[in-house]
Amino acid sequence: DNYLYLTCTSPAMPADIYDVTVTLDTFGRVLEADGVVTYSGTPPINTITTMQTLTADACKTAPFADTAGNNIYTLKDSRDNKSYKIAHLADGNCWMVQNLALDGGRTLTPADSNVTSDVALPANKSSGDSSSYSEMQVFNKLSGYDGNYYNWCSAITISNCYGTTTKVSTSICPKNWQLPNGSNDNPSYNILFDASRINNLDTNNEKIAAIEGLPYSFSAAGTYAKWGGTTTYVGQGQYGTYWTNTGGGESSPHLAMCFTYFKDGSYFLPFNAYGKFLASSVRCVFGS
Repeated sequence: DNYLYLTCTSPAMPADIYDVTVTLDTFGRVLEADGVVTYSGTPPINTITTMQTLTADACKTAPFADTAGNNIYTLKDSRDNKSYKIAHLADGNCWMVQNLALDGGRTLTPADSNVTSDVALPANKSSGDSSSYSEMQVFNKLSGYDGNYYNWCSAITISNCYGTTTKVSTSICPKNWQLPNGSNDNPSYNILFDASRINNLDTNNEKIAAIEGLPYSFSAAGTYAKWGGTTTYVGQGQYGTYWTNTGGGESSPHLAMCFTYFKDGSYFLPFNAYGKFLASSVRCVFGS
C-alpha cells in the first residue's frame, strides 16, 4: 500500500484529505483507492438551484453519494419547477436518481432543454391510446412510480424516429443534461455499474437490490405498450426499462438501446435493445 495526499486545484477549493490508501499494480497504476475527503469550504453544488444551471465544477466537486443516502441533492427543472434528486455517482458523473416526469403540451427550447431548436412536445396520452414510433408520445405516470413514460421518439425529441439508427445528441433532458450513452463502445449504464462494482455482484438479484437501493433508486416501472392486443400500462413491479441516446443500428430500425432489468432476477442488461414504440422511463446524466 502507498499513501497519497492530494490538493484540489481545479476548481481551487480548500480540502483536507485524510488517510487515502492507494493500491498500485506492478506498473504503478492505481488499482484501488479508499479514504475520507472533507471539504473545509461549501461544495459549490449547494449554491445551485436548477438542473439547467448546474456547472461542471459543481458536479465534479460534489461529494459522492453513498448507500446511506448521503450527498443526494435536490434541483428543480426550470421547465415546470418539478424537483429531482441528483447525485454524484461512482462513474464520476452527476445523474438523476429518480425518473423524469416532464409533461407534454409544451415547447422545449435550447434555453431550457437539450435541443438545438424549438420542439413542440405533444400533450400527455393515457391508457387506450396506441403507442408508436412515428410520433413523439408521452404517457402519464402511474401512482407509486415517479416518472412519465416516453417512447423513444419523445426521449430523443425526433418526431419520426423509426429511421434513426445511430447515436443522437438531442433529448428531452434539461439543458446541459442528456440521455445516457447507449453505443456499444461506451454504454453509460454499464460504465456506471462497473465503477460502482454492481456488475461484480454474484447474482442478478443482488444487482437489482443494489440499484433499487440508495443512492440509485431505480424502479421497475414497466412500460406503456400495445401488449396482447391491448394498449395499456404493463409490467409495473415486474421490470424496468431506461432509454439511452442510441438507435439499434441499420438492421434493426425499430429498436433503440436501453438498460433493462427484471425483478425476478431473470435479466440484468445494462446494454439491451428495445422497441422504440414501447414508452419507457427516462433518466438524464449531466453533460457526459
